[in-house]
Amino acid sequence: MKILISLINSNKVQSDRSVLCFDLQNKKMIWGIKDSSLSSCGMCYFDSALWFAGDNNVTKIDRQQTFRFDYQSKYPMQLHSIHPIGKGQLGLVDTGNSVIRIIDSMGKQVKKLSPLESWGDIPADVIHLNDFAVTPHGIIASCFDYRPYRKVREDIPWSKWCSQRYGILINVTGNHVVGPGAIVGCGFNHPHSLVYHEPFAYLCSSATGSFVRIAFDKDGFVQQKREFHITSNHFLRGAMRVGKNWVLGGSSMRHGEVLNSTASLFFFNENTKLIREYDLGFPGDIYDIIPCNDEIEHIVSSLR
Repeated sequence: MKILISLINSNKVQSDRSVLCFDLQNKKMIWGIKDSSLSSCGMCYFDSALWFAGDNNVTKIDRQQTFRFDYQSKYPMQLHSIHPIGKGQLGLVDTGNSVIRIIDSMGKQVKKLSPLESWGDIPADVIHLNDFAVTPHGIIASCFDYRPYRKVREDIPWSKWCSQRYGILINVTGNHVVGPGAIVGCGFNHPHSLVYHEPFAYLCSSATGSFVRIAFDKDGFVQQKREFHITSNHFLRGAMRVGKNWVLGGSSMRHGEVLNSTASLFFFNENTKLIREYDLGFPGDIYDIIPCNDEIEHIVSSLR
């Protein structure tokens, strides 16, 4: 099996790659795309195409051609995750403006989910909204704090900002009990990489290197069921389930702080708790991990 790995902040880790194709069975890199050819943070498959989100644009690659959709907003968008949400639509996390934009298969915005809209005028990237998962209880999104996280970061020691569990989960759509924008979970350290796998959801508590399994009560509030410590030497972000195992990304940097000389992949079995690390051999800031679809791999790899 082959996977795609998206890399961000390439200028800060002396890397010029934005997407890598990795062979899981043989534990080796197959090809990489330069960041000058493709801006990538979040990735997903939708409408028989591969989608990449990054900066202020989205790239759609299908078997025939490549489309690029450019967006503008009040603040630089800092696009993060992108996922299908059903009804022929995608959700796109606009971190810079703290909203999730709903777009159609041609990149046109049809709606936006604004959990902070009642604030009125808000600063750029105020809570670092970064990812979401579609669940039976609503669309659940991850962010670093319910307060302006950059201000909090200035006011306390760095180590406390990374470890004192300010991260929260917000239900951005609401459900029959919970209203849109309600906080439904808390106690995480820079949460990313939300994945719903019935009946649980999972996330990376990135700053402290833990992978967390959570459950929902009948009203859609989160209960932490298990926290698995994966690494003390990487920023844990990027999660993909393969059978009974997880592939997790270990970045060599944490918000500009060097944690390790190289990035890693972690292979984690949730049942046995066995963790295997594969050193990628170069520094990198991993954001997303998804399967590599053979049918359009040759088109994507041509961007090299």
